[in-house]
Amino acid sequence: TFNLFSVEPDGKKLAINSIAPLYCTTAVTLGVENSSAGSYQLTFSELESFSETIAMTLADAFTKSTFDIRSGAGYPFFVSTDPASYSPNRFTVTFDLSPVDPNLMVSAPAVCEGADAVIHIQNAQDGIAYEASSQGRILSPVVVGIGENIAIPLYRDSLQTGLNSIKVIMGRQGCNDHVETTVELTIAPEAEVTLTIPGKGCPGGNITLNATGAPTDGSYNWYETESAISPDEQHASSFTTPPLTKTQTYYVAAVNSLGCEGQRKPVLAEVAAIEAIEVSNQQDSLWSNHTSGNQWYLNNDAIPGATKQWFTPEYSGHYGVEVSFDGCIERADYEFVITGAEAALQHNIHVFPNPVVKDVTVTIPDSFLRVRNCKLINGAGQTVRIVELKQGQENQVQFDMTNLPSGVYILRLTGPSGVVDVKLIRL
Repeated sequence: TFNLFSVEPDGKKLAINSIAPLYCTTAVTLGVENSSAGSYQLTFSELESFSETIAMTLADAFTKSTFDIRSGAGYPFFVSTDPASYSPNRFTVTFDLSPVDPNLMVSAPAVCEGADAVIHIQNAQDGIAYEASSQGRILSPVVVGIGENIAIPLYRDSLQTGLNSIKVIMGRQGCNDHVETTVELTIAPEAEVTLTIPGKGCPGGNITLNATGAPTDGSYNWYETESAISPDEQHASSFTTPPLTKTQTYYVAAVNSLGCEGQRKPVLAEVAAIEAIEVSNQQDSLWSNHTSGNQWYLNNDAIPGATKQWFTPEYSGHYGVEVSFDGCIERADYEFVITGAEAALQHNIHVFPNPVVKDVTVTIPDSFLRVRNCKLINGAGQTVRIVELKQGQENQVQFDMTNLPSGVYILRLTGPSGVVDVKLIRL
């Protein structure tokens, strides 16, 4: 009887041989006994029950030839009187999984210190296990490919700041088909602000803050609060605040070339505390509520030498005082009218009508024809009308106030001997 069987490693002959799932290369020996001399053929069926990644090869020890079982054809062989042609180990069927491909695209993007790092493998082989190590230390869990891109997470505590040379081991678990490739991973150190320089400014002004410490290829993130989610659009070492009316603390963090942010540090934007400027009229003198740093103005022109806390005006007009304090300048204004001089002149200078709705006429007596000009000034000290007078001109001036807003105006006559102001009301 022709006898075809498989042979166990211990020599046991099997008619039916069920083997474990194929994870590695597996060889099964086929023997032939009690065969008469002649021609025979081996055929194989149900190949679809095996994974397509498994190669199946028949090796003939007698003829020293091999045959691809997946070709679908039968394998013809001849038995002669030579014992080797019908030996119990003439044939060997080898089940061989696809070889491990060491040429896959493997990359490890640089990350910041303290961040999670991964190794990316494109089109990882199905059934192949991937693991990372360095200097004998395991750096990752085992990740098994499924024929798609995979990412191997790396243990954060096993990496060092700077350049890491990592070995990627590829193979089937429990098999001796491992191959290796090397990939380099850079762990960028965290950027740190080493110095902050606070700024000081005046109320309502911008303040400049500064910081140092970011790397040459890095930048800075500026925040209005420590818990702010989004930084300001300014990313230089110098930061200009919006106009501030009170002191505020900003925060700055250094950012490295990868965009990773370090610890936020506070920077003070201090607004100078200056008391509000006030001007009062005391016994025909104007007084500032500040004892020093004063400069008095008349109609927006600085009055030479008028730097005391008080100033006694000689003429009616729009006065102001600027106070310098802690590098800041604040101002207050005061409309001053010398009422005594005005009353004395009412006998000679006539303004009609007063109050006025539309047109006002100013009559200047002959004794005052040397007046050079006649101005109409609003409550803000702005000249809204002006008439230049020439010698020999008629002594009557008319102003059209139709389009002027209601309020108190000053009619100012300027001559060689000084200034005369007359109060005028527009209804």
